[in-house]
Amino acid sequence: MVSLTGSKIAAVLGLIIALVLIAALAGRELTVVKLQSAGDPEQIKQLHNVDRILKKVILPLLFLFGLIVLTRVKLIISNL
Repeated sequence: MVSLTGSKIAAVLGLIIALVLIAALAGRELTVVKLQSAGDPEQIKQLHNVDRILKKVILPLLFLFGLIVLTRVKLIISNL
């Protein structure tokens, strides 16, 4: 049986957040590129909706990622 300590849980959550953030940023970039080349008004509307959703996903993930980085920096500084 694997025991999960606080640091292991934090490491796994940090990895998940980083991977989801990377995927969301890549998805948003692809959406913007596709939006620039879209000609159909219905497709443009759908891509704007996807872009809006991705913006709402990216902001909280950036906040969490920043908290993880600050926590790690604080931990490293306290160990000096």
